[in-house]
Amino acid sequence: MRNKILIISFVFICGCNAMSEKIKLLTNSEYKFWDYDYKGNKNALFFDKDGRFFYYNYSAVGGLRFQFNLDDEIRSNSWQFIGSDSLSLNGYRYRIAQLTEDSLKLTRKPKWNDSISCIKSPNQFYK
Repeated sequence: MRNKILIISFVFICGCNAMSEKIKLLTNSEYKFWDYDYKGNKNALFFDKDGRFFYYNYSAVGGLRFQFNLDDEIRSNSWQFIGSDSLSLNGYRYRIAQLTEDSLKLTRKPKWNDSISCIKSPNQFYK
């Protein structure tokens, strides 16, 4: 019985460490921006360690980044992991196809062929 408790504790601790590593990769610091292109427009995703999430786009003039709402619905502006392989971004569920130190690829449910490929932004400042 004691061995079973130790094994279960070990698996739980390893699972927590893996999730902690994913959070570090996603946020990396107090805040983190991931750039992606969508229909010729340069955009960014913002992930905060505290669970805040926002979409940004870049101005064509000066390359400044500005926060924007993705749609007309009021969203939670939050992110969270769902299990070990999915994310909820403002209530939308995405599967994590790839997450490394400087790349992130998300596929959206229910259309798994709809994906966002991001790279770590060289510009980690708000504007």
